[in-house]
Order: sequence, then structure tokens, then C-alpha cells
Amino acid sequence: MPLFCAGTYAPPLSLAIGRLKFERRSDLAKELARGLIAPLRNVGLTRLDAFVPVPLHRVRLVERGFNQAALVARTLARATGASFRPQQLERSRETAQQARLGRDEREANVHAAFRVRATRTVGRVVLVDDVVTTGRTALACLEALREAGSEVAAVVALARAGA
Repeated sequence: MPLFCAGTYAPPLSLAIGRLKFERRSDLAKELARGLIAPLRNVGLTRLDAFVPVPLHRVRLVERGFNQAALVARTLARATGASFRPQQLERSRETAQQARLGRDEREANVHAAFRVRATRTVGRVVLVDDVVTTGRTALACLEALREAGSEVAAVVALARAGA
């Protein structure tokens, strides 16, 4: 399954992502998402497909005020004509921030941390995250989506960080 990223997690992209997430600059999401539109056109998405963001736990969502992956997913859905399913997945338990954990701790941190909420599964989905480092969060989400009967066409992220 393809992984599409707008770039590597290094300046200036990392600075923009940091501003989006930690300075509450939700207005940056649209501009950052534009770097993902062209590669996604090659996936052959239709309006029956859906963009599903990696969910934040409700505690973190309240702290931040928005889910940055959902803002990116919404922009991508509008640009490609696919649907936007921000409620498809939920983080069923609070997890530590992956960026603060070592490689080995990341898998345990997100193991079984996601589940599909919607009673009606979407056939083909594109999973959207802000940054992919080891891929453990994406894999945990993919497992939940696949168990619910969804086919994952691609994973997209604003940036790919070095492990």
C-alpha cells in the first residue's frame, strides 16, 4: 500500500507542522494539504472512497481544539471528490505522544488503541496523519479499519520523519 508524504520532517515543513499543532494555526492545514493532492490523483479515488483521519483522544482534542489530521483529510476529500469520514475511527484509550517515545515503546503505546466507530464501514479509505515516523500509529489504525471490512488504498501524511 502506498505512503504519500508532502515532504520530510525538516524545516521549513516541520516548522509549519509545529505551528499548526502547537500554536493552534489551523489555517495552515489547507496550505499544507495541497502538497498531497497531486500524488493522490494517481490512486484513482472516487466519491465512494473516503478520507479517514487518525483520531486524537478526546482529552487531546479538547486541549488542542482541533484534529490536525482531520483538517488535512477534509481538504483532500474536497480536492479529490472523495468523502470525508472524521468519525470513522476513534482512539479508544488515551496514549502517550508517539514523538516522546522510543522505537520499541511506540508499538505497545498504540496497540489496540483504535477502533472503528461507524456502524457502516466504508469500502476504500485513505488514512490521513500529520507525521509518520515509525508507522506504528498508521499500522494500528489500518488493523482496525481492515478488521471492520475496509480496504485501505493509501496512507498520506504531511511529513515522513526519520526513525
